[in-house]
Amino acid sequence: MPEECKDSDLILVCLKTTANDYMLKTLPKLIGPNSVVMTLQNGLGNEEEISKVISADKIIGGVAFICVNRISAGKIDHSAFGHVKANGFNKNFAPEKLRAVKELFEQSGLDFSIEENLHELKWEKLVWNVPFNGLSASLGGVDTRSILAHQPTHAVAIELMKEVILGAKTQDVILDNKLIDENINKTLKMGPYMTSMSIDRLNKKPLEVEGIIGIPLRKAKDKGIKLPYMENLYAELSYYNASLIK
Repeated sequence: MPEECKDSDLILVCLKTTANDYMLKTLPKLIGPNSVVMTLQNGLGNEEEISKVISADKIIGGVAFICVNRISAGKIDHSAFGHVKANGFNKNFAPEKLRAVKELFEQSGLDFSIEENLHELKWEKLVWNVPFNGLSASLGGVDTRSILAHQPTHAVAIELMKEVILGAKTQDVILDNKLIDENINKTLKMGPYMTSMSIDRLNKKPLEVEGIIGIPLRKAKDKGIKLPYMENLYAELSYYNASLIK
């Protein structure tokens, strides 16, 4: 039971964002006076959600650049990479606690870096997540190699990356266009990797559409910028999610 972990020094949130309602009900039961919460969830808005139930100066935001799939309860397949990047959610987060978390990860054999700009970090991860999680699910549950091997979907992936970079700019986050080639090359090295959203689509589970596509899309729209490839992807995947409720 989650309550058995009460007063833990570090609470890692690795739930999919489709379980955020459960997360918000459970986290307050786990927090002690010295606890720190670190979310490694996909997309935007998770730190803000957690701050509804926990003080913002107890929250670490991070992204995991790692290829893993959960095979069964307690069994993980780690196929490539393994780098975590993070920082405190707000400027009042104690730096000594962040360094302690970094040391803990490194003792476990994972690379961990403390990044200066958490906001930029989250958008940078979207440059990969939007095209590859998004397309793998919209195409019915395919692997990343299949997306890049087919010229039309390869081209769409590039257009989606361009739109994420443009969307980031509306939030005063300047990302280098070289991220496009870097992400393509990194993805080719993964082999036929099944993204989390492709697996969820195959298993007829809800998809992490809002944090990965919906929120970034709305942030750009609020600034008067249209992102048509992302709009089409969001329309398709949000329709799929809605169809599961019927």
